[in-house]
Amino acid sequence: MTRSGAFQDDRLDLLDEYIQDRIDAGETLLAIIRALERADGAVETAEDIRWIVVGMEDSNDIPTTEEVRSALQLLAHPSVGAVEQDEEGYRVTTDYENGIQLVRSLGDIVQPPGREG
Repeated sequence: MTRSGAFQDDRLDLLDEYIQDRIDAGETLLAIIRALERADGAVETAEDIRWIVVGMEDSNDIPTTEEVRSALQLLAHPSVGAVEQDEEGYRVTTDYENGIQLVRSLGDIVQPPGREG
């Protein structure tokens, strides 16, 4: 393989990884919406929400507490408004189907942990 071919393969691998990271970030947002829907009321902490996700998911790709916390910050942002936080904890303000549309509409805002947009 030529040097340019190897370089191109490396770039494609990075692009594939980046795309997968973005998909994972979107899936984390949707998992949180689904978990809060399932809770049917306020959930006190990000760790509590993470444990609901652990109980729902059948994969090894469970978000960390920090990923849940970051996703909650985005979902609770006034411009997004999919989650609200009060003294009782976090509560979802939309349903899963609207959550799918929301994640799609966020486009470049949804970034994997540790990456800037």
